[in-house]
Amino acid sequence: QTTVQNLTLSSGGRLSGRVTANGSGIAYAYINAFIPSTDPGKPPSGFGWGQTDANGSYNLTGLVSGLYKVHVEPPYGTSYTSGNGDANITEGNETQLNFTLGSGGSITGKIVNAANSSVSGAFVNAWSQTAFSFGYDGTSDDGTFTISGLSPGSDYVLFINPPYGSTTGYKTVTGVTVSSGTTDLGNIALVAASGGLDGYITYSNGTPITTARVNAWSKTAFSYGSTTVNDSGYYNLTSLEAGNFDMFVDFGIVGVPNKFDSNVS
Repeated sequence: QTTVQNLTLSSGGRLSGRVTANGSGIAYAYINAFIPSTDPGKPPSGFGWGQTDANGSYNLTGLVSGLYKVHVEPPYGTSYTSGNGDANITEGNETQLNFTLGSGGSITGKIVNAANSSVSGAFVNAWSQTAFSFGYDGTSDDGTFTISGLSPGSDYVLFINPPYGSTTGYKTVTGVTVSSGTTDLGNIALVAASGGLDGYITYSNGTPITTARVNAWSKTAFSYGSTTVNDSGYYNLTSLEAGNFDMFVDFGIVGVPNKFDSNVS
């Protein structure tokens, strides 16, 4: 017996508008609209996203009814600030919301090691929770970086990820203030991380497990490491910052559940 179930789909709401700066449309800006979830463990009950066209216009369709938060992120490499707004969407109707982006401020500096030599290839992230603004840049050969298009705020956090394979640790800089100009932080030194974790991965009878991968990370120390074991089941994670770590071991064996440990120091 076949059961027939008919479905009726609504047309949804529409959010449209234009993103400009200095009177000109901004092409390829990213538009994200969402209804904030009241439960941190659940996704937004409504969302939509898109990009502006060559004239800076955007059009999001198929939205459910509700009060949306709308975030505009300018194209990468430009100096424009991000934009935020609210839109009350009703299914079957169109809502207009335009954005005018400013030039924003910037953070610049130079990443060096303990010997005051330039560190190239480091990755620098900056974000502000109150300004809802973020940006990133990689350091050049002389260790300098510039993060542009940041909205004004006094609670920016910089997280500096050293180049892959480096023995220097991660670094966090807090309380950075950004205005309409340039905030120059000067030299920021990365120091060697001397902490480490090591041990053996074995079966209960002491036989080494030679297929395992060990991962460790610390949310408070902003540090992580990953490695495989050798033929004796031995692992050695180096260049870790001091702190409490979570560890996850992937044994790499079908039928053997992976293992997670927390608060390893």
